[in-house]
Amino acid sequence: MMQTTLLTLLHSSVSGMLARQIDLDTIANNLANVNTSGYKPARVDFKELLEPNMKDTELAGPYRGTGLGVTRISVSPGALTMGDSPLNMAIEGDGFFAVNLPQGGVAYTRDGRFTKDVNNNLVTASGRRVVWQGTLPADAQNLHVNPDGSVMAQVNNIWTQVGRLQTYRFVNPSGLLNVGDSSFQVSNDSGAAQAGTPGATGYGRIMSGVIESSATNLSDEISNMIVAQRAYSMSVKAFQQTDDMIGLAIRLRVR
Repeated sequence: MMQTTLLTLLHSSVSGMLARQIDLDTIANNLANVNTSGYKPARVDFKELLEPNMKDTELAGPYRGTGLGVTRISVSPGALTMGDSPLNMAIEGDGFFAVNLPQGGVAYTRDGRFTKDVNNNLVTASGRRVVWQGTLPADAQNLHVNPDGSVMAQVNNIWTQVGRLQTYRFVNPSGLLNVGDSSFQVSNDSGAAQAGTPGATGYGRIMSGVIESSATNLSDEISNMIVAQRAYSMSVKAFQQTDDMIGLAIRLRVR
């Protein structure tokens, strides 16, 4: 059994403050993105660091007590709202869109505020090119995306298919890494991306002219913030009381 000392108590209270600060930062980011399309709120899991044989590399800094475990993203869908373009899309069910990152590589997002740029590329609201098979005609009179991902264009009053979108799913989507702009990258925890046809088994269908809102639940986040603030305050009080005991022990020894 681990021997509890004043130093152990001091470390535990400090690590508790650090852990709750991370928790509060995560909650604050969720609240800041309550109106961000396709945003998925994050949750922080912590782990106990009180084992007597805990490796130094697993400690929360030089402290024992509470350490950062993993940060998980929510897989809950946001509410669907009407967009202002037929190229705005939302996935009803499981799945993500794929987009190219400026520095290379692919990210995955539920933010379907897509549009056509000056070069007739299908891009996100921030200008990232969407991964899909096809080309948008420069002279298209109208555009539409079917639930199965087929992209239709009206040219000279005739509708034709000009490409197709796939959606991507993961064994553990909550393990994806947040890279900003409501986008995520693959991690060892999430597993590899699995491409599929929208509407097929396990893949949500695409809705054209619709946008998925943020999945942040305002009331839940405020409740979580209150709990985290109280936990932080308790760690501060534990630190102060332990510091007082150490000071008292020093003064008694000096006497």
